[in-house]
Amino acid sequence: MDRLGNLIANLPPDSNVLKVVEIPDDAPEREWTRLEQLLALLLETTDAATKLQVKLWAKSPPRMKPLRIEWPGRDETTTTQKPKPSSPSDIAAFLGKRGGTMKVIDRGP
Repeated sequence: MDRLGNLIANLPPDSNVLKVVEIPDDAPEREWTRLEQLLALLLETTDAATKLQVKLWAKSPPRMKPLRIEWPGRDETTTTQKPKPSSPSDIAAFLGKRGGTMKVIDRGP
């Protein structure tokens, strides 16, 4: 738990992960902590990935409901905005290519 706690504590405040589980300052003491909420999201994500693998590999996959863990204050209407796509020069800088640009092929949806 110490490693996970350190990773969470060092996330930037504007990260999408923390936006999903934002806890108001005036939350009652009985509310879940940010760590507990992130662990619940981790379980939900792992469940979804496992069910996707079952659907991909099973000859006749069973119908499975997604795992949904409710916590106090979880709001269905909260949505996060999609980040703006990176430019070719941003991608080149991230990958360590200096002085030039990269050809980025966008295959779209």
